Amino acid sequence: MITIFNRKELYSGFSMVECSRIGRILKKNKIPYIIKECDLNPIRPGFITTAAPMIQTKPIREYYLYVDKKDHGEASFLLTCEEGCV
Repeated sequence: MITIFNRKELYSGFSMVECSRIGRILKKNKIPYIIKECDLNPIRPGFITTAAPMIQTKPIREYYLYVDKKDHGEASFLLTCEEGCV
């Protein structure tokens, strides 16, 4: 079980595609992981300002992928391999 006390960040970024690719590599090699998604959009859906009602904002999401500290070295190595397997 991965908790806040035994986890180490393996990836952080704005690409859902890259986060999914890393997740597939870890799953294929049976390394447990968790993904945390943070919404960084300053304007929430349904929130309308009178100063700028026509502003359309694109959702900004940041993804964090964590693995257990003991698996971090192996997971980092797997990401450097082209296929994700040794």
